[in-house]
Amino acid sequence: MTLLANLGLLAWHWGELRTLVNLPLIPDLPNREENQRMWEITGLVLFAFTAGYRILRDGYDPIFWFGVCLLIGLGALVFKIVWRGRKTSWIGK
Repeated sequence: MTLLANLGLLAWHWGELRTLVNLPLIPDLPNREENQRMWEITGLVLFAFTAGYRILRDGYDPIFWFGVCLLIGLGALVFKIVWRGRKTSWIGK
């Protein structure tokens, strides 16, 4: 699973890593998705949940932890999609 995650990160940052194999650099777009503030807040919420869960619970239930983290991430994604839809719908009116 970790190998798959690392391969995903390599694919995600391929534009910057191209220079390692003597290919031209692909410049970043100015407003990349991972640079937006909402994902910083989502990461902070995930960290706070994980730290709080480990502090408050003696036992560890990885299925519960994974499920809540998945819901937090999906909630952020849905919020992002709805927010983007609202911004474009207000412009059209």
